[in-house]
Amino acid sequence: MVKTTLMQGWNGLRTTSDRVVVIASTDHQFDLDEALLRRLPRRIMVDLPDAATRKEILKVSLANNQISADVTITLLAATLEGYSGLIFAKYVLKLWCECFVSVLGFWRKVYLQGSIEES
Repeated sequence: MVKTTLMQGWNGLRTTSDRVVVIASTDHQFDLDEALLRRLPRRIMVDLPDAATRKEILKVSLANNQISADVTITLLAATLEGYSGLIFAKYVLKLWCECFVSVLGFWRKVYLQGSIEES
C-alpha cells in the first residue's frame, strides 16, 4: 500500500541530470516547521494501515519473540487502529522493555533474598 501510493506520486516527477530528489517521511506531519514545508513543496499522504496490514506488521515485529497463549495478534492489531507502523514498533519495544524490567526485578529480588539468607 505504501509503495503503491509512493509510486503513484512519483509518476509526476521527471528524470533529469540536473535535479536532486529529496524524499522525507514523518509520522508528525502537522508538527513540521513551515520553513521546512516550503522546501518540500510536493506531499504524498499515505493512509494508516488497515487491519490486515497492522496484523502483518505485528507478525513481523513479534516474529522473534515468545507471545503468551492468551494474546492474539488480531486483538493487538485491533487495539492499534489509527496508529502508524512506527508507533507499532515503539509499542512492541515498550512491551518488551516492560517485560525485561519485570523479569530483572524478579531476579534482583531472588538474588537479594539469597544474599540475606546466606548472611
